[in-house]
Amino acid sequence: MAGATEQNVKKSEDNQSPKELIKDFCGYTTTHGVGRLAEARTLFSRFIWTIFILGAFTMFIFQTHGLFTLWLSRPVATVVKVKHNAHVSFPAVTICNQNPIKESEISKRYLDEIYKEIDERMKEQKNVASQEGDRSPTNNDTTEYYTPEEQLIVDYLFEDLLLSFLALENQTTLHKMGHKYEDFVYDCNFRGIDCRKNYSEYWNKFWDYRYGNCYTFNGGVDDDHNNQTVLETHNTGPSGGLKLNLNIESNEYVPEISQAAGARIVIHPQGEMPFPDEEGVNLVPGFSTAIGVRREVVIRVDPFNNGSCRNPDSKQKNDLYKVKYGSFYSRESCMRSCLAIAQIKKCGCADARFPVEERHICDKIKKPDTEICLDDLTTQFNEEGLDCDTDCPVPCSELIYKTSMSMAEWPSEGFQDVLYNRVIKRKNAAAQNQKAEGPEFLK
Repeated sequence: MAGATEQNVKKSEDNQSPKELIKDFCGYTTTHGVGRLAEARTLFSRFIWTIFILGAFTMFIFQTHGLFTLWLSRPVATVVKVKHNAHVSFPAVTICNQNPIKESEISKRYLDEIYKEIDERMKEQKNVASQEGDRSPTNNDTTEYYTPEEQLIVDYLFEDLLLSFLALENQTTLHKMGHKYEDFVYDCNFRGIDCRKNYSEYWNKFWDYRYGNCYTFNGGVDDDHNNQTVLETHNTGPSGGLKLNLNIESNEYVPEISQAAGARIVIHPQGEMPFPDEEGVNLVPGFSTAIGVRREVVIRVDPFNNGSCRNPDSKQKNDLYKVKYGSFYSRESCMRSCLAIAQIKKCGCADARFPVEERHICDKIKKPDTEICLDDLTTQFNEEGLDCDTDCPVPCSELIYKTSMSMAEWPSEGFQDVLYNRVIKRKNAAAQNQKAEGPEFLK
């Protein structure tokens, strides 16, 4: 019986017309919509289902083509390429003294107001009774007033208040109070070229809230934002790099804010704002420090165009460092700008470390309550509560300089006499120049 039934079905299928076979296929196929098309009784229904099926088929072809094209491009997460170039742009080198201002430049007015504010705050904390006495620059040893534990608080308050006080001064005054270029950079040699001379050709400066005057070699622009020729190096080692002799003027250090002596150095690309407090490394006096540099170029892809990275030269209206210094976008500058703007909105002013307008800098002496507001926002910032991480993605292209350091004692015993003679010769030449220029220069 079963064999007869199969033969009848086969004969029935053989007797069907092509139209009936197609209709029968449409009724049994699992392709969506085709069965509905076969069952449609009116011409309008068939037209609608035909449009739906063709649209779905077109979308299928489009997506398949896109996936196939993506597959042919062989996308990968990371590509590492090592290149050896004969000519490489030399990086920008920023150096700062670890002492922001000279002790001789601090006026008695600063110290009187700062110590008065410290006394009031310590009295409020009931740690010590209010003390009276002359606390001028020649008599500012607070160890006779406070216990060692309290002295730690005093040192912190002194540094914080002094830096806040300085931030209220104009840039011209601040640069005069800090360590000057001609005193700080004693010798500069780049591939046999004397780069100490012609300051505007090789250097520019900016004021850092923690380190004072910072000087950038080969930064690409001078102090007036005119372009400089970016230097190149052709070989590795000291002969193909930069040599500096620095005079840190340790006799001018302010002990309350500079407990360590030396310099701070940052190696970074041209156009990128350096942050010595975050990115820099210390240079120790009395030693020759050799710094090896390895250049890395990182290019990130934003595969879904959702802002997972940002173009370094993109316009960022809220980047305070780009506005003031014309620097490129970096995540660090964006994060700091984000915090500063949040402080201005909530507290009415910003911390002295940010490059905001003078009217937006918090005066912690006249308005000590603002410090509580600033601390609260800083805590939120550190806990990622201000959405700055979201607003400040990593740059899509980034140039990174990896450094390695080695040190040797300097100067050697044999070189001490040579160095001494050079110093004496330079001082004599400077004295003759001052004498030749007459009393106007001495004023």
